[in-house]
Amino acid sequence: TSVDTTVALNTPAGSLNADVTYGPKDESYNGQIKAPHINLARLAPIADRNAEITGSIAFNASGQGTVKNPELKATLDAPELHVGTQDLSGLKAKADIANQEAKVTLASTVSGAPIQANGTVNLTGEHQAHMTVQSQTIQLGPLLAAFVPQAPAGLKGETQIRASLDGPLSAPQQVRAQIEIPSLSLSYQALQIGAAAPIRAEYRDGVVTLEHSELKGTDTDLQLQGSLPIRAPGAVQVSATGGVDLHLIQLMDGQLDTSGRIDLNVSAQGTAARPEIKGTVRVSDASVIPAGSPVGLEQANGEIDIGNGRAEIKTLTGQVGGGTLMARGFATYSPSVQFNLGLKADGVRLLFNGVRTTSGADLNLTGTPASGLLGGQIFIDNLSLTKSFDLANFAGQLSGSSTVVTSSSLEQNIKLNVAVLSRGQMNVQSSQLSMEGSVNLQVRGTVADPVILGRTDIVSGEVFFEGKRFEVQNGVIQFANPLETEPVLNLVVTTTVQQFNLTLDFVGPIDRLRTTYTSDPPLSPVDIIDLLVSGHTTEAAQASPTTPQSLLAQGLSSEVSSRFQKLVGISSLTIDPQIGGNQTNAPSQLAIQQRVTKNLFFTFATDVTTTQGQVVQVEYQVTKRYSLSAIRDQTGGYQVEVKMHKVF
Repeated sequence: TSVDTTVALNTPAGSLNADVTYGPKDESYNGQIKAPHINLARLAPIADRNAEITGSIAFNASGQGTVKNPELKATLDAPELHVGTQDLSGLKAKADIANQEAKVTLASTVSGAPIQANGTVNLTGEHQAHMTVQSQTIQLGPLLAAFVPQAPAGLKGETQIRASLDGPLSAPQQVRAQIEIPSLSLSYQALQIGAAAPIRAEYRDGVVTLEHSELKGTDTDLQLQGSLPIRAPGAVQVSATGGVDLHLIQLMDGQLDTSGRIDLNVSAQGTAARPEIKGTVRVSDASVIPAGSPVGLEQANGEIDIGNGRAEIKTLTGQVGGGTLMARGFATYSPSVQFNLGLKADGVRLLFNGVRTTSGADLNLTGTPASGLLGGQIFIDNLSLTKSFDLANFAGQLSGSSTVVTSSSLEQNIKLNVAVLSRGQMNVQSSQLSMEGSVNLQVRGTVADPVILGRTDIVSGEVFFEGKRFEVQNGVIQFANPLETEPVLNLVVTTTVQQFNLTLDFVGPIDRLRTTYTSDPPLSPVDIIDLLVSGHTTEAAQASPTTPQSLLAQGLSSEVSSRFQKLVGISSLTIDPQIGGNQTNAPSQLAIQQRVTKNLFFTFATDVTTTQGQVVQVEYQVTKRYSLSAIRDQTGGYQVEVKMHKVF
């Protein structure tokens, strides 16, 4: 008796047909399986894992015999496969099982180079095997572009591979394998590196041995050799000596600007479970600057001693942002990985988003990769704003939602406890803003998700915003949310529009501010808002409706002022009918205000349609309450004013 089975399977990936006859008594079989076209992208195991594998395969298998003495012929054809951005063309695999032996052949083309693999495996006993792999010249540029996203465009390289395996698969320690790389070279622009001679490695008696190999290239000569027991007891003997030009890092990451040199003399002995690594690593004039980063490491020099299961920084100094940097501490690698590293910096200058700072730091990193702590202090010595700083954009960034960034597990496992402090009273100045205050913040959370806590106190200052000067009476920016960085503002500012002294009190998170408006003489909040926006109260605006010309002037002011202020560095540019000049030609009035020093202001107003009607004012803020101004009006007359600000 026999069992006949027929299967016809249709799936989104393709169809499969099978006809099999099986004799239970003598364990004989006779059958065939055909899958003429399988779309790999639609196979569930590939689609569910979002694996970047596309293309199609055709599979055929037929045979007869018994379970104990099988006979089978199988073929697999894949004209075009795409793994990520890498193409594999002309893949053909064949398997022929007969007389208790399996013969396998595989051929394909990778980066334009044919690769051939052949092998035989005995199906009885210890499964003796003999396999070989050989390639012609493989172009490394397309391969690295596919699997190393940071590799620079224009990277070129070549290599070849020869490999063989002999021995019983059931006893891996008795298997003998060899791999030889006859040639290896990489080049990018003027950088070059390659193997000075064929690289050979062997696996025998459970030990991997790398023959003496030498990599030479741009100011680089690195020699490697050693043996490492994998499946047998024995001593580790590995060494690496020579020097490497750090320019060569750009072969693997084109986003880094690197220079300098590393010289090393390192050897490892002992056992595979407890290797004893000894030696020194010297860093000379090293620089690593990521593309687009506001800061990078420059002129790093130092020496690291390796021994007794740890690497210790003997000396390591450098420059970051024009300031000095010194690293200290050690990291252990046996019996477990732990670190105790310190970093001290001083005079580091940083420019980011129009904010320029000079700062120092004293930081410590302790713990393990599974549980670490970065603590210490960052000191702000000076903070200033460039002409490109835009207060409105900066406020928008603070209130915007944060972008989710994928982080590594190490970043998630390192907690933060870093204090950010200002050394003494801090002055922040630009053409549009001047502040005095202090910073006392704490950075908590993790490296992957930092959270700012603490407060920033503002004791005085002024802000030029939307063409108006606002004096800061006092303010606090509080960070109290332990789950996310959320600045909460409590700020009191004053300004003068016409004869009205206006006070604005901002309270709440940046994106949900509550504003209280008061004035002297008293006005309703609606009138105060009208004064700030249009320069008129509601009653005055109704009595003197805005003309089309004045609307045009306001639009021109909003479009031109921000660009002109950044270009020439003035504090405020307005086109305002209420400032100076001939009031009969109101839309043509131009006023420029510049803060010369912290307490000295210069204002110039003119009618742009005539050489007459110019007003010049120089104001000196003696104290918060008193100011002195000298004015030359449009008729050529002079007047001196003493102003006192008093809150009732």
